Amino acid sequence: PMLLLSTSLFLWSSGCLLDCWKMENSKQRRHQQQPLLFALSYPELAYRAWGIKGQRLVQIGISLMQSGVCLTYLIFVPQNLRTSALLLTGVDISTSLWLLLMVVVQIPLSWIRDIRRLTVTNLLANVLILFGLISCLGLAIRQMGEGESSNFVVAGEEEEEEEEEESSFMEKALYRAKYLPAFNPDGWFLFLGTSVLLFEGSITLLVPLIEAVHTREDKKKFPTMYRKVILGIVSFYAFFGIVCWMAIGDTVRTVMTTSLPSGTLATMIQLAYSLAVVFTFPLQNFPSLE
Repeated sequence: PMLLLSTSLFLWSSGCLLDCWKMENSKQRRHQQQPLLFALSYPELAYRAWGIKGQRLVQIGISLMQSGVCLTYLIFVPQNLRTSALLLTGVDISTSLWLLLMVVVQIPLSWIRDIRRLTVTNLLANVLILFGLISCLGLAIRQMGEGESSNFVVAGEEEEEEEEEESSFMEKALYRAKYLPAFNPDGWFLFLGTSVLLFEGSITLLVPLIEAVHTREDKKKFPTMYRKVILGIVSFYAFFGIVCWMAIGDTVRTVMTTSLPSGTLATMIQLAYSLAVVFTFPLQNFPSLE
């Protein structure tokens, strides 16, 4: 329910924001015979709604939020790259050196002020993330098929556990789904934050994305396409979370990649996610610099 609520609120608020952009964009085109000289950014929309104070408030809010997201990237990536390099090559490179290397890469990428020029880096990030997601699902499904269900057995269910070990894959999956608790009293508050964190950085990129759409016809299609994409991503999130939970059980950690069985594939998944974050850093930092 919380995931449905957060998704509904996000789609409603993004729809309102797109309506505001559309109204101001049409108004500006009516009053100007020449092409628009500047984009309708968040600060500009806030200025038209609340004046200079509203503009400053929105500028500070976006800068702090997106800079905070990018700051977590600067912590997450060096640690994961150090671990991945150590496991793959046996060489222990300090996180300080990885951080320095990441900063050297991100500074020139952050100088790009046309969001359309970030298409290549975003495409590479999507490929890496797709590899990580498919690999995680494959490992989770394989683990379900192996019949390791110790995290799901309750008192008095030993006989059912023995039967489950000899059953088919589908029966094992249904068995695991049957004994998944519908409500976790120990971690429900963490899921509330996670449901909101799903949309991290999305709302601040909404206006830059529609501004980057080339033709007027495509701009009209953007709101519908945006809603479909968000619903598709959230649906996949729900499916991915349920499958991995069924495979790993209540011992699953907050960071999914740390719950994977140790091995080269798990290390490659961590490396792929780290590189994906490196490639998406300029896009997340774009609203803050703007």
